[in-house]
Amino acid sequence: MNRSFDRGPQGYRQPPSQRWPDHTGKAVADAVFHVPPDTRVGEVLTAWSNRTSEGYVKRPRKQFFALIFVAIILVGMGGLMGGLALTWLLSDVLSLSFSEWVPFVLSGVLSLGAGWFLSRPRDWCTYVGTEGIAHHHDAILKRTDDVLRFADAATLNIAETNRYTNGAYQGTFFKFTWKDAGGAVLFAAEGTRFIQGMWKDLEIPAWAFLCAAEVQWNRHRWAIIEDSWQEFGCANFGNMVIRSGELEINTERLSPGDVESIAFEQGFMRVRKLGAKKGLFGSKGIISRPVASIPDFPLFLRALRSWGGFQV
Repeated sequence: MNRSFDRGPQGYRQPPSQRWPDHTGKAVADAVFHVPPDTRVGEVLTAWSNRTSEGYVKRPRKQFFALIFVAIILVGMGGLMGGLALTWLLSDVLSLSFSEWVPFVLSGVLSLGAGWFLSRPRDWCTYVGTEGIAHHHDAILKRTDDVLRFADAATLNIAETNRYTNGAYQGTFFKFTWKDAGGAVLFAAEGTRFIQGMWKDLEIPAWAFLCAAEVQWNRHRWAIIEDSWQEFGCANFGNMVIRSGELEINTERLSPGDVESIAFEQGFMRVRKLGAKKGLFGSKGIISRPVASIPDFPLFLRALRSWGGFQV
């Protein structure tokens, strides 16, 4: 247990001499953490909790009213459907006599109670340190305590997908996945953020946490990539290898003079070789790779420009 924390009735408090900013860089003086930082993450740089000394962090007004609206609809539907089911059970199966409104009131109360239980705030905090990250969340049935040591991981893959329903934007799904050298998943987190529409300015704690985690991971990983470059003269990114003035994709080696352009379209990296042709039923001389499949993509671009000599 970290003795620098004071565990009172509300949880763990930050040491008075050490105030961590949240993952967006904002100063937070009264955050309350239900779990102290794991020593495996190293020195804590940023931290976030959904609790303060005054209680749980309040939801933004737009989100609050939207949730109330959805809750009213769901409780109403649950009360109606449950009431019909109870009416059938009590009258047809158990042959009991009762007022017509009783099953619907009972069902409404049960739906309201279930909605409150499922939607009530639960303790949630995250840490980003110099050597790793931690995510602690009290779920409905159990608490999850996920800790990642950067030294145990080999790659980070980031996937983002804009979702639409009947042409209407529904948010941007994101997923961050850290894997070890053997491809096993060590830490994964996902969520939805909004880059347009009425929720555009809505703060997404999971997104802020993962972006801060990516910054520290990139610092850790780039040092390893530089060491590999100094020792072996190459940098490996999955099935792609960058050497001085060269990019190898699978077994094909390309120099900047062999490539007409490298573009990023609809989640794909497209390498267009000189003389490439794009036809209706197929393409020749165009190599495509999903960006989400390229490990440590920002570092890949950095190495491609710095060492490969490609214009991206």
